[in-house]
Amino acid sequence: TNHFIMGNKPLTKQKYEARRRSLEEIINHSHCYKELEFAWHNDRKGRTVRFIADRVKSYGLWGLALPSKLILSQDLMSEYQFEITILNNSHGRNSSFMMGFVYHSLTSNQCNDIDFDNNLVNIDDDKQFVIQIGYGKHGLLKFYGRNKVLKDSIKLPYSFKDSDRFKMVINFKERYIELYYNDKYIGIIFNNIPNIKLIPCVALKNAQIQLSDSRM
Repeated sequence: TNHFIMGNKPLTKQKYEARRRSLEEIINHSHCYKELEFAWHNDRKGRTVRFIADRVKSYGLWGLALPSKLILSQDLMSEYQFEITILNNSHGRNSSFMMGFVYHSLTSNQCNDIDFDNNLVNIDDDKQFVIQIGYGKHGLLKFYGRNKVLKDSIKLPYSFKDSDRFKMVINFKERYIELYYNDKYIGIIFNNIPNIKLIPCVALKNAQIQLSDSRM
């Protein structure tokens, strides 16, 4: 039997190959991320939206919020992570929350395609990549945007709760967007992402959220 030495212990060929594959997987899945400055824009929000410390609130009506300077594109980064934590029963029967990315061109001063006193459903479906939860529908995720990999909605085997985290990861090199729920990998939800400038966004109604992560 062939043996390989690692440290002071001999390894069989099978164990050596398994150890090698494990190390390769760790290397392939490791990333060095750089945290990006993320600040909400006081002039790019709905009337009901309030920024309190690192939280965003909107009660009574829908409200949309965008960051001030953060622009995402293949020319600036190869990958970007955007993670939001839901708080204060934002998944309940009368509450809803949306997050994702819209074309940066929609936010230009000459453009009036965004109604900040509404949700993201009314935005051109070809110019957004968005998920939605809420209205007491536990585990239900809805998707809005072009090139959806999954159906318009899926039902996860989880009951949403306060402090749940939803993370969307754009891979600009491979041109897809992945979704994670509390670090559990859900899958690729959008593909064939065009080489276009994007901006992260949220919309909420009777809800409260907190930015958990913004990094490339």
